[in-house]
Amino acid sequence: MPNELRERIAADVRQALADRTIVQRLEAGGQEVVRGSAAEFAADIDKQRLGAAENARVLGLKAAQPQ
Repeated sequence: MPNELRERIAADVRQALADRTIVQRLEAGGQEVVRGSAAEFAADIDKQRLGAAENARVLGLKAAQPQ
């Protein structure tokens, strides 16, 4: 995704999260509202991906093979 588009989406999300009603509705639905930049979000996803891969390795899980 082009960086310009990513930043535009991030700006729209920040604007939406400035509305307390939206934040309350998200939280009421069980969502954790975390404010940050697009780069911080991408870094968090990478961290979660690495953690999941390590858990799979420790548990001896293998990727499913297509049938």
